[in-house]
Amino acid sequence: MLEQHDLDAIKRAEGNQQDIDVASPKMTKISPILTCFAATAMLFNVISVEANPAIATGYDPLDICIENCAQCKKMLGAWFEGHLCAESCLELKGKHIPECEDFASIAPFLNKL
Repeated sequence: MLEQHDLDAIKRAEGNQQDIDVASPKMTKISPILTCFAATAMLFNVISVEANPAIATGYDPLDICIENCAQCKKMLGAWFEGHLCAESCLELKGKHIPECEDFASIAPFLNKL
């Protein structure tokens, strides 16, 4: 048989359970708002990101472009117009990076000797 102090403990526990149940609906109202905010923040982050490997690696495309011009000049010698390549890098701000082994990317800088 339950004694009085056991019944009091059960009533206190039931009273605490009611307090918890009262707090739960408030948290469920905040949850959709928090979810919407998090989704919006993530979407904004995805939209505003630019895919430039120079940012991640610390290299500037203009620097890479000019270095590649110098490398092509060393490899191809008099057949390669290095100064025209470097001027192109400056003019295009490194958007067109020449690759010495890719004929299409260096064709504008080759001469016929």
